[in-house]
Formats: sequence, C-alpha cells, structure tokens
Amino acid sequence: MNYRATHHFAPLARTVRLIFLMTLAMSVFCVEATPAAVTSGGIRTSTPILVSKAWGRATAPSAPTGAIYLRLDNPNGVPDHLTAVTSPAAETVQLHTHLRGPDGALVMTRIDSLEIPAHGSVTLAPGGYHLMLFGLKQPLVVGQQVTLNLAFTLSGSVPVTATIEGVSAMGPDDGSATVSESGTSASMSADCGCGCSCGCSATSAK
Repeated sequence: MNYRATHHFAPLARTVRLIFLMTLAMSVFCVEATPAAVTSGGIRTSTPILVSKAWGRATAPSAPTGAIYLRLDNPNGVPDHLTAVTSPAAETVQLHTHLRGPDGALVMTRIDSLEIPAHGSVTLAPGGYHLMLFGLKQPLVVGQQVTLNLAFTLSGSVPVTATIEGVSAMGPDDGSATVSESGTSASMSADCGCGCSCGCSATSAK
C-alpha cells in the first residue's frame, strides 16, 4: 500500500521539483538581466540625472566659442555632480557661471563641477550656469542639433542633443529663431563675444 502510494506520487514530486527549479532559474535570470543601479562610494541611485530643454544660441560665422543651456533634474535621494562635458562640435567644453565683479560687470568664471541636489533641479540659462564650447568646428546655426555627453559622479555618462535657436533667444522654441546672417554678426559684435550674448567680460578658456 505504502509502496504503491509512493510510486504513484513519484512523478508528481518530480514535476513539482522541476517547476521549482525552473522558477528559481528564471528569478536568477531576471535579477541578472535587470540593469544595475548606478553606484559610487557605496551610494546607489536607481535613476540617472534627467536632462531636458537643451538649447543654444546661433553664433557669428567666425566665432570660436558658443554656449549651451539645459535643465538637470535629480530624481534620487542623494546629490549628484556634473563634472565634465564633451561634444564633437567643439575642441573642449567647460562648465561656466557668471559672477559680478567689484565694478558691477559680469565676469564669466569656470567651475570644476556643478551639484544637482537630491530631488532637486538646476537650470543652465543665460546670465548663469552654462556650458561653454571652445574651438567650434563650425558656426552654430539655427536649427542645428548639437550632441553632447555629460559626465556625472553617480549617474555616469548621459548623452543629450541641444537645438540651436536664434541669437536673441531666451529659451528653446521661444519664437526668435529666425535671424539673418548679418543680424547675427551685428548682435555678436555687440555682446561679450563668448557666444552667450550675456555681456560678460571674460571670453577665453582658462
């Protein structure tokens, strides 16, 4: 009686074991297939920095520099830092801000990194933080798409594409994208020459 019962349920037991092993294997696979959270110094972040509203202003035909603006949002519970930027459109890209000097004039100043606070955001805009492109490979023209790669301490490498607007634009798609070449040159000669039309006094890489 006992032998027959055991013999009768043996196939069922094997099936149950097989299902268990298959479920375990699938669980391990799913864990391995899930992208790992970004880590640095033992700190884990589940989502990289979100980059949006990337844009820049058109430059004069002979301008060696330009500027890119954008918004950075940090959805994580720990601060992150933008530490470097590269772009095929320029030889080098630097993080800059504007500080007002003793004489009241805005001075463009290079910074080593930019902190994006936990659950916070930072907007790069004319007159404030911006990305300076030095050694432009070609002039920035209205409608052009400029690719950049942003390096963060925790989020790692984040690619972004910026759209070039008119020389007098104050933001992406603000309706001032159509300017003539002569108008662009006149506007650029009247500003600081750094490509950001900000009126700052510093124009060269440090």
